Amino acid sequence: MAEAPPIMTIAVRERERCEVMEFRRGEVTETDFKDVGVDEMVFDAVGTSFVTYNRKMAVATVFDAVTNSKKFSVEIEKVMGVALSAKGGYLALWKAPEMEGKKENLFIYKTSDQSVIKSFWQPTWPCVAWSPCENTTVTYNPFHGIHIYNDITAEPSLKVPGRWTHVSVSPTSPTSIIAISIPNEKERDTVPTLIKVFRPPKEKSIIEQEIKVDSVSTSWNKKGTAVLVSAQLDSDSSGKSYYGEATLLLFQVQTKKILPINTGNTPIHDVQWNNNGKEFIVVFGKMPDNEAVLYDEKGTQLHKFAIAPRNTVCWSPHNRFFILSGFGNLPGDVVVYDREKLSATTPTAGVIGRFNMSSVTRYSFSPCSRYIMCSTCHPRMTTANKIVIWKHNGEKVFEKKYNELYDSVWRPLSSKLFELRDPSPAAPSSLAAKPAAKAAVFRAAGRNSNLAGSIKSQLSANTNQKSATAYTSNRMGDNFTNWRQEEKKIEQLNTVVGATPVGVVGADIPVKKAPKVKKDVEVEQDPVEDFSKKSYPEVDKALKAAKKKVQACALLNNKDLSSLQPDQVKKLAQFANFKAEVAYLEKLNKAGVTSQ
Repeated sequence: MAEAPPIMTIAVRERERCEVMEFRRGEVTETDFKDVGVDEMVFDAVGTSFVTYNRKMAVATVFDAVTNSKKFSVEIEKVMGVALSAKGGYLALWKAPEMEGKKENLFIYKTSDQSVIKSFWQPTWPCVAWSPCENTTVTYNPFHGIHIYNDITAEPSLKVPGRWTHVSVSPTSPTSIIAISIPNEKERDTVPTLIKVFRPPKEKSIIEQEIKVDSVSTSWNKKGTAVLVSAQLDSDSSGKSYYGEATLLLFQVQTKKILPINTGNTPIHDVQWNNNGKEFIVVFGKMPDNEAVLYDEKGTQLHKFAIAPRNTVCWSPHNRFFILSGFGNLPGDVVVYDREKLSATTPTAGVIGRFNMSSVTRYSFSPCSRYIMCSTCHPRMTTANKIVIWKHNGEKVFEKKYNELYDSVWRPLSSKLFELRDPSPAAPSSLAAKPAAKAAVFRAAGRNSNLAGSIKSQLSANTNQKSATAYTSNRMGDNFTNWRQEEKKIEQLNTVVGATPVGVVGADIPVKKAPKVKKDVEVEQDPVEDFSKKSYPEVDKALKAAKKKVQACALLNNKDLSSLQPDQVKKLAQFANFKAEVAYLEKLNKAGVTSQ
């Protein structure tokens, strides 16, 4: 008789508390575990341990993930970064750095005896990584380069000098490392970014490439034979794209080749390897409708999906199911596919379920591959926080609402513990699900011959058909050139549609203008923070982000206060705070400080 699979658990972090819930076949039950005052919660890669950190009490606590029992706790103040090694054998705690004196701020503990076995000064986070078997430890920062330890208690076995800003360790042995050196903002116009792949104990590159970029992300396949590099340049040298330039490169470690993946120089929204390490899906294109393409590990196109409003791909642990979805600013349509049933001749082949959930900020498959957890979390969304669990066939099985939800994760478990079963029949609600319809509004496009009919259909409920026909026939001809003025008048009509008509709208009678609301109410500003106590791992990126916030608030400030949503009002209340942060970060940037 086959052994029963383990019980899957979900860790949930709310405002200053966390809890662990058990999940059995669509039913969720609470456990006795509840920890109050938690600001961080991190699992190891195999799900044997997890760590929480309470900033008010200045305590980090390691728990057994199987029994939820406490292993040990460490008293340490001002921790901003927490990490566990792959099997939970080591714990890394990173404090905000002090630039003067360069005091040690990264502490590595051995969880078996709770001892500090190594401490460093590290100005940025993340700054430490382990191989899957934990026999290799890698630390890195832009000042000291990369240090590789075969024994963390001893001296480094290899030092690689350079300003390395991103380091990623392959998930297999022998260990391969991809390292990326992005020049600081002042040098980026003249100095290219260096990307190199090497295999310790040798420093010599297996593959090396120079490219001009502003930001880079990497993704290893599970076999450690290839790594995808997604590079983004904020500006477009040709001036053709507002989104800058995007490049996707496939580094093949075994053949020592670099293959460009064609994305049409459009934004790359997501790229994910299948867990078998043999293929990947990339989502790219200009919003809202994007392309999704399946490639093998050699960069050969296997399948092209129909264009749709999507920006996310996620594979199940068993390699068979995956989702293509449109989260963030997109409507939230999610389509679940069966990899084994994809067909080049039938675009809808392989679809086993659909559902819709807007404002999703966290999403993941369960370890058994049959459920998808979607969450709406702070601080991205300040309202309607919740967890919803869907079955792969589109059936909703669980929903729970929260006042302030910050994270929700499945406890990591090996997919080998769960049987791979065929998909269930699509749920009735999934079969009926259609992409969210866009709200109908007036749009003036003088070149569109179908516009007249659109306007007539919307005005007919509130004005007589004769006047609507007169308006459209006299003012909205195909050859009408001054369409921008017409657009303004049609926007004014939007204030009339759905209300009692104030008169006949005709060619010879002026349209009633929407009343102007005088803005004499100002949003009360939140207190300005002390930014010297805040952590900035990368000052350049933080400055860009702060400037974007100021620009967004400036746009909101020009709008009528009564038209703003509650979350927009909250954002506007931080306008002075954002401007002060920009001023502070600009001072750091001028002083040459790269991190705080």
